[in-house]
Amino acid sequence: MAFTLRYMGKRAYKYVTKTMKIPLPSLRKLHRWASKLDFQSGTLHCIVKVMKAVCHTFDEPEKIAIITFDEVKVKEVHEYDQKHDCVMGPHLQMQVAMIRELFDKWRVPIYLDFDKQMASDLLNSLIRDAHDSGYVVKGCCSDMGGGNQGLLRVLGISPEITWIEHPVLSDEKIHFFGYAPHCLKLVRNWLLDTGFLLPDGSVVRKDPLEKLLNHVEVSSCFLTHLTTRSVVHLSLC
Repeated sequence: MAFTLRYMGKRAYKYVTKTMKIPLPSLRKLHRWASKLDFQSGTLHCIVKVMKAVCHTFDEPEKIAIITFDEVKVKEVHEYDQKHDCVMGPHLQMQVAMIRELFDKWRVPIYLDFDKQMASDLLNSLIRDAHDSGYVVKGCCSDMGGGNQGLLRVLGISPEITWIEHPVLSDEKIHFFGYAPHCLKLVRNWLLDTGFLLPDGSVVRKDPLEKLLNHVEVSSCFLTHLTTRSVVHLSLC
């Protein structure tokens, strides 16, 4: 409870302790407790242990989960890790993998590393960790960036085969899903950059959008969802 309240903000924590007079650990003590957690890059074993410890409190449907992973851009700076006495960085990207419950709202990070692509052996290792902790992974979700597309090819994922065998449970499958908003963004980019080749040989390009914009600019026609050229040329995206 104390960590959750502190996560919401310092003002909320001080209000509860000083105004409401509810005894909670001091902020300094929270910092000392947090410093004992091992958050080195790689699999977050401390989180996995907590997941295993609380697994018995969930009903069976609440143990069904998916693994999501994505790259997050980080600030390119050097950072000193006081606990491990080492200098980290600079890095460009941080790979983050999270496990999230399929029928509820909880989610926790179980892996992070810098400037590293998701690989098949790493993904299978995370699925095994989740299984050993009492959770059943049913699927994986990621964006469709170049690195993740390469991973799908290695795993044999295609429009016809969208799953792999569970690395532990031979009768279970792990289904793969593209992150829908990113897929829509890629469709937009492909339409604007190259267009789409249809089965009959015709090509769908952005030309009709350009003509529509020209018409809007010289007439009184007003389209709330398409009013500026920045929408077509992505100058604001």
